[in-house]
Amino acid sequence: MIQINHGSGWFTTHIHLQSRSVGVGASVTTGQLIGYVGRTAGRNPHRHALRGDQYVYCRVWGPIVQVGSAFNHWWLKTDLDEGNPWQNQYVSACYLSRWGNDVARDNSGVDLPDC
Repeated sequence: MIQINHGSGWFTTHIHLQSRSVGVGASVTTGQLIGYVGRTAGRNPHRHALRGDQYVYCRVWGPIVQVGSAFNHWWLKTDLDEGNPWQNQYVSACYLSRWGNDVARDNSGVDLPDC
């Protein structure tokens, strides 16, 4: 996973990468190679890019996802930019962990509603 902080609460998170080309805390520029597309569960190579302005409808409690010391059981119902179908998919709140572990809040800090 690579998460790019654009400032003012905006970020882009790239998941399912084969490898990263930048280190933690690195500054990046537009057009810079940040990593290579990977595959999971035998699927064709793919990646997910989640924007900080991605629309989230609601949350459900589910299997834990942990990345380093960050973890979250909440899964967020959202409209992704890609995938089939691209509507009403779920993404782990671990990748949107601005507010901490096992928390699912909007950009204003308000808890997301349960689905």
